[in-house]
Amino acid sequence: MVASKGVAMNNGSKISQLKLPAIVSSIDAFREFVVSQAEFPAFGAAKQHDILLALEEVLINVIKHAYSNPAQEVITVSCFTDDDFVFHLRVEDQGQYFNMLEVPLNTLNSESDIGSQYDKGFGCTLIKKLADKLHYIYDEGKNVLTLSFAMGSISEEV
Repeated sequence: MVASKGVAMNNGSKISQLKLPAIVSSIDAFREFVVSQAEFPAFGAAKQHDILLALEEVLINVIKHAYSNPAQEVITVSCFTDDDFVFHLRVEDQGQYFNMLEVPLNTLNSESDIGSQYDKGFGCTLIKKLADKLHYIYDEGKNVLTLSFAMGSISEEV
């Protein structure tokens, strides 16, 4: 496991980063990393769940679709909180180009749609609904997806 923490950003925020093999067994370590870096007490319980579910969906998409041999590749997860109290979660891979923002929202309407042309992109739709904001770039051979989550008050916990 390769982890680097405390790399300064331009705006003075600190960014923490974890780089692991692109395999399913890395997902728990990525989740633990995000929990350790996010100021979770500032989020309500529902938002905490949304962050971790969105992270898991992104990681699964990368593992399943980005690489022809994922065990030989890596995923990098970075996170930081900005001055506006927005938590940013960035996932990078060097797999084939894939901009999930271009995937149309899933139109699965009934059980009969399962397995049809409408049963595509459900994970992307879920990620779009869970994050407050998404940003994607393809830079120097890397897919870079940033998910942003605004902090709520502690009283929002259910």
